[in-house]
Amino acid sequence: MVILILTKIKVFNMTCIVGVKDIKGIVIAGDRAGSDGHRHCKGMEPKVFEVDGFVFGCTTSFRMIDILKHSLSIPKRTEGVSDDRYLRVDFARSVRDCLVSCGFGAGSDSWKGGVFLFSAFKRLFVMESDFQIREISYGSVGCGCDVANGYIFANLENEVCHDAEEVAGGAIYAASKHICGVSEEFDAIRIDYN
Repeated sequence: MVILILTKIKVFNMTCIVGVKDIKGIVIAGDRAGSDGHRHCKGMEPKVFEVDGFVFGCTTSFRMIDILKHSLSIPKRTEGVSDDRYLRVDFARSVRDCLVSCGFGAGSDSWKGGVFLFSAFKRLFVMESDFQIREISYGSVGCGCDVANGYIFANLENEVCHDAEEVAGGAIYAASKHICGVSEEFDAIRIDYN
């Protein structure tokens, strides 16, 4: 007897968002494509933006991007609270509440958001769809992430990046040549350590 178990898997059909750290700072870059897996549109709105000192690079949904770009209020940080506690509790709650209040997600008890990279406190993070936050030294999200991560890894010297802009642009370009949901047009924001 063969038992077949079917599961619903969310497939991301658009975007390549890349975050890379180098000795000078952090670069977050995002392509300009939109795709539903069948159609490909170029020249969309930037998926990389800044809100109150936090830099975001988003995939998942253009609606989610609009909500974060125009409705998210970065919470005030309580004195004495560590960066990690602030991000994983206060910031994550703020993102979740913002998305839910704007109708993104299943309802007030929803723990499903979107996926994005962000920079805060001169560090680079990824927020997963369950609002988990992981710190990374480089990474990519979206349908082009496998190609982009491979490109980044292949261009590190002893696990150190010397030119984040060049590597981020190259990663998006490589993904655009192999993944239909990624365009070679991209936007980037650099966050300097100084």
